[in-house]
Amino acid sequence: MPLSLLMNLEQEWTSCGYLMITPLWKHMHLQPVFEKAHYYGGNIAEKLFENGLCLPSGSNLAQSEKEKVLAIIEKELIMKKN
Repeated sequence: MPLSLLMNLEQEWTSCGYLMITPLWKHMHLQPVFEKAHYYGGNIAEKLFENGLCLPSGSNLAQSEKEKVLAIIEKELIMKKN
């Protein structure tokens, strides 16, 4: 997961009183209790868990809040590109 992006989003949203940014869910076969269970799909789940991010969403999210999330993501992507 892009850790710096998660940290920047958390910092911005915590300061506003919102905190709905989380890593993507951990798939069952990656959890200790299921580590020996058979599964299909190769390493797709691992890559999703390492790089995925659940962003704030919902019908009650204001346009300004959506724009703020997008601005933070764009800023992070630009910084990463340079």
